[in-house]
Amino acid sequence: MSEHQGAGTERDFTNYLIRAANLTVQEMAIRDSFVREYVFDYNGTAAALRSGFNSVLAVEYAQKFLQDPYVQWKVREHEESLAKNVVVDEDALAKLERQRLIEGLKREANYKGPGASAAARVAAHKALIELYGFNAPKNTNVNHTVGQGVMVVPAVATVENWEQAAAETQRQLAEDANDNS
Repeated sequence: MSEHQGAGTERDFTNYLIRAANLTVQEMAIRDSFVREYVFDYNGTAAALRSGFNSVLAVEYAQKFLQDPYVQWKVREHEESLAKNVVVDEDALAKLERQRLIEGLKREANYKGPGASAAARVAAHKALIELYGFNAPKNTNVNHTVGQGVMVVPAVATVENWEQAAAETQRQLAEDANDNS
């Protein structure tokens, strides 16, 4: 960790402590509930709704909470607690990294705050769709075969030519049927 990152973390923690000192137990409980719901899918509005806010106030409170140092710190604590569960097993590390990427993509896909980009949301949704395998198959293999009991109708110019071609096809079918019995 560089000095700059360490200083940022200290500043964030100081802001968190100052904010936490000014919150009542009930206000902290509301924010903690929001954080629990937010880290589920990183959708602030949905988290506010699941935390009990009505639809009229959900967007406003989601934006307010996502700017709140207390909430930001609690989200960071949650993400760091996931990282502490690291096992030396390579498969487990790969799964953990995949989960972190998915959480980051979920956050980006649902972020509508300052500096938000519709293109970034679309790209994040596209990546999630591919990760979860919801995308349509790129190649389809269609095998057209003639089944039993089907008469092939030749495309010819005149009725007489068609009758000749049809008679030849019928003769060939009868011959093949006799050979198979």
